[in-house]
Amino acid sequence: MKRLRFMVGLMCMMLLVGTMGNFAEAASPEKYNFVFITQWGPETMFAAVVKKGMDDAAEMLGVNAQMFFIPKEGDLAGQLSHFETALVKKPDGVITTIPHPTVFNKVIQKALDQGIPVICSNTNGLVGTGHPLEKTIPYVGQDLFYSGYVLATKASEHFSEPKEMRALVGIEIPGASWAEARAGGQIKFLEEYGCTYDKLDIGTDMAVMESRILAYLKKHPETNVVFTQGGAGPAPSGKAVRLAGYKPGEVIVAGYDIAPASISEIKKGYVTLTIDQQPYLQGFLPVIQLYLMKKYGFSTWDVDTGLGIADKSNADLVEGLAQKRIR
Repeated sequence: MKRLRFMVGLMCMMLLVGTMGNFAEAASPEKYNFVFITQWGPETMFAAVVKKGMDDAAEMLGVNAQMFFIPKEGDLAGQLSHFETALVKKPDGVITTIPHPTVFNKVIQKALDQGIPVICSNTNGLVGTGHPLEKTIPYVGQDLFYSGYVLATKASEHFSEPKEMRALVGIEIPGASWAEARAGGQIKFLEEYGCTYDKLDIGTDMAVMESRILAYLKKHPETNVVFTQGGAGPAPSGKAVRLAGYKPGEVIVAGYDIAPASISEIKKGYVTLTIDQQPYLQGFLPVIQLYLMKKYGFSTWDVDTGLGIADKSNADLVEGLAQKRIR
């Protein structure tokens, strides 16, 4: 039902956008300036997909949209600095990731006080905090906690009983809201079914991930499931499983996103599945919302961008779309 509501809403929105496009030239639309403040570095493949969605929406509507990256992913101070700098130029709207429950509250409120609308995309650290901004800022992205629960549920389908699972829950950035939320969903499932699990800091560098997961597997050979939270995680997890001497399918490796390396490991059989949160929509839809707010005075709305499963059954399809920066 949730997915149905999303699809109906998306189709209605696209019809509206198409209508706008038909009369845009005659109406001489304002050249709005939107900014997207991110927690990502410029080399992040995931960010490239989000940016393509943003760029496509901006081109379609005839607005300006600029994405700000930070030198090192997860540098909250750097992201906050970009946000403050962007406000000096008084943009018509701000899209931002919110990877921490409190760090960005003051600057978000500052933007709102200046009459600048703010939309959260991809990561919403405000969820569950009870802060007034939690109900004020719309969110376009994945329901992170629920996605973690779904990921664990899908992994359990490879066992006759869920309690047979002996899992490693890898955390790329301990304390980061997006990572903890996804891991929290996985842990909820594991605890409900009495599964054994460990939580481990695996870092964000792929070589470090591989090394730490490999060391864990050697120390705990009874492990039969490996979860990771970030888009880079499935590939080094799959490689670690292979280096540890397991055959394809002996350890269920489950993670997130459609990175080329992850698709390659899915085809080899060392990554079982990933959840695609459809990052293209996380760039595309916020621009649409800001445009509708500025031009027509519409309110915003939350969008769960999905729980698309990528596995061997559709690896070729998603690989082709990933090459186009659509998935």
